Amino acid sequence: MKTVEKIMLCFLAAIFLASAGTLAWYTLRAYTAQSHMEALAARKAGETTKDLKTRKDTIKGTYKDLWKENEDLIGWIEIKGTHIDYPVMQSKEAPEFYLTHDFKKEREAAGTPFMDASSDISLPTQNWLLYGHNMRSGIMFHDLLKYADKDFYEAHKTLRFDTIHPGQGHEYEIMAAFYTSVDAPSFRYFEYAGMVTKDDYETYVENVKELSEYETNATAQYGEQLLTLSTCSYHVPGRNGRFVVVAKQVKNTAKEGFGYHGTTNDFYIKLCEEERLIRFEKGLYYVPRQTVFGLSVLNPAKVIEKKYVRSGENVFGYYSGLFFMNQIGLSNQTPNVIEIFTNHESAKVRDVNVGSQKIRLRKARTEITKDNVAVLRFLELMNTIEPDAVDGTTRQRLINYINESGIRRADISMYAPVFPDRAMRAMIESEVIYSVAQ
Repeated sequence: MKTVEKIMLCFLAAIFLASAGTLAWYTLRAYTAQSHMEALAARKAGETTKDLKTRKDTIKGTYKDLWKENEDLIGWIEIKGTHIDYPVMQSKEAPEFYLTHDFKKEREAAGTPFMDASSDISLPTQNWLLYGHNMRSGIMFHDLLKYADKDFYEAHKTLRFDTIHPGQGHEYEIMAAFYTSVDAPSFRYFEYAGMVTKDDYETYVENVKELSEYETNATAQYGEQLLTLSTCSYHVPGRNGRFVVVAKQVKNTAKEGFGYHGTTNDFYIKLCEEERLIRFEKGLYYVPRQTVFGLSVLNPAKVIEKKYVRSGENVFGYYSGLFFMNQIGLSNQTPNVIEIFTNHESAKVRDVNVGSQKIRLRKARTEITKDNVAVLRFLELMNTIEPDAVDGTTRQRLINYINESGIRRADISMYAPVFPDRAMRAMIESEVIYSVAQ
């Protein structure tokens, strides 16, 4: 018996030592990451340091040495009473690079705060969206959750965000703090990162104020620069929870960095005339890149996808009809009209144009998410397909789609009721249903 007890004690001791070792390792990593950030903060130059002129922009003297080391640096965020005193990065080519990398571009679990690729400090986007990890060690954007407490807000109503450009260092007033999730059924804050229109601005302000944990008595008017800070929260199952703080610039001098003092609309016109900005359609502009063939042209397919189908990992729509059949090899016809079911359409059916491409938008039969999009798309296909037209080749391609998408009979049973009976009949008559796993 004593031998068994000794073995158990040794086993438990081993578990304890392993756990303690893991905890010590994580603590050391967090300490190292924070120390690196503090070292970067110490390298910021004084306000009187001479600015750096580049081919495209002027870099504020305070940040020029850091910018020379990593040109992805676009600003600095600081909130009194928290650990938040960090550089802010942005990589347009790899938007989530700094989710897992430090300022030196080395792998780091804590990452580095970064700006959404749709936001732009060099163009008049009305909302700058910043992301940062919620590290349990208390670093990065963990302290952002302190704003869930109104008492903390009352003592810390403002924050500071500087961009690397002169004239763009400002105090921001907190106007909302709220919990949400990436698969929220209606308003999704991250879809407004690059907003420029008055309608989008007012919709955003209205929604964040409504979601706020408490009333701040602060609001914003179109033309006042907004700053949105986002971090993970664990108030919902999985990793989909978010905590968000929205602030407005105390003084609207966002255009000073460009040496321009006209209206927002005049500012757009000026940038378009200089070909720094190109108008794609009403309310939608893009930054062109110089290529060997001249200035780049925005691909309508990318606009369609981001507006109606998905943005990053967030899925809110799907292609149907001939376009989808073409994607999975059931047809080689190219449709003149692309059909899309989307959460972003309230009308039962509506035709719109994106560039030269005609789109037929349809209201989603049920809320579309990344978890159910495959089965909804499949049921939509079965709702339109003729069972008699399902030959051996077609059946095999449908089966391949089912298997590759991981569709199971439980998924079919859950969502079939929102479709016409025709969808289930087609599955049975074509015998495709018998290939769906239990």
